[in-house]
Amino acid sequence: MKYRLSLTEAEPDILKEIPFPSIHGYDYWYNPLYMQYLGELHEIKPLLLRVYKGEELIALLPLFERKKLGMKALVCPVGGYYQGIHLFMDPNTSSPRVLLDNLAISERIAQFLNKEYSRINFKLLPDNTDVRGFTWNKYSARPMYTFRHDLSQNLHILQDEKKSLRKAAAAGLSLVEHFDPDPYFRMQAELDKRKNHSFGVSFESLARYFEKLHAADLLKQYNVMQGDKILSSNIIYSDAGKAVYTVFMASEPEGLKLGAATFHSIELLSQLPPSCRIFDYCGANVQDVARFKAALGLQLQVFFNLST
Repeated sequence: MKYRLSLTEAEPDILKEIPFPSIHGYDYWYNPLYMQYLGELHEIKPLLLRVYKGEELIALLPLFERKKLGMKALVCPVGGYYQGIHLFMDPNTSSPRVLLDNLAISERIAQFLNKEYSRINFKLLPDNTDVRGFTWNKYSARPMYTFRHDLSQNLHILQDEKKSLRKAAAAGLSLVEHFDPDPYFRMQAELDKRKNHSFGVSFESLARYFEKLHAADLLKQYNVMQGDKILSSNIIYSDAGKAVYTVFMASEPEGLKLGAATFHSIELLSQLPPSCRIFDYCGANVQDVARFKAALGLQLQVFFNLST
């Protein structure tokens, strides 16, 4: 089967071409407004690679292009946790057909991008498990990890974290949705100092990015409160779809002693939009953070960082 590929800037009109959600449900990552705002934050070009079978759109791959000294490269920007291939197929399509089409589409994408770019770097979705189409075309596929929770399943929390939840209850902690990025940035600055870490973009620029997404109803902020004091702040991506993503989070050291991080991670599950079925905690690649999330009973998922 021949496929036709088209690489264009991310435009809102693309949504009119999509007959139903992708089979993976991680559709936030090709939202044109999110892509536009992230592109503005990093001064890179947001692109959508469309794959057609005949006249039918069957796959999308969101990409970000940086051009320097006449050379074009695909990059993974801060704030863009996934990109990945989104497949649009009839839900009744057989598993062998999905497998074969996915492999053929991956091969065509790999070949197409190799011709267009001198350097390639992007991260697939956790459900893009078959990377043979890329590795057969000389891509490196590095495994990375995230934790996520299926809201239809029960959590099996370890005793230490149950103890933290009891501490949070005794301290009278509460979770409130309220958009005010300043307390988050204050806590993040303290965390960056302790960890010798930096996002590589200014907090002022990141604040404008948050404000645009919040105005477009694509971002929410949840804060753990003790009285009127914020002890932990979580910035999540949400588009009222099947999945939400916690991409930015910071806590006060004193809040951690009161169980704020555990309380935040668990209590948030009860306040998600009704449409949400998957909560992706976006990360399991830092050792101490990964151990903490594992103790909450979350499901470990592998995904791949592709590069040339």
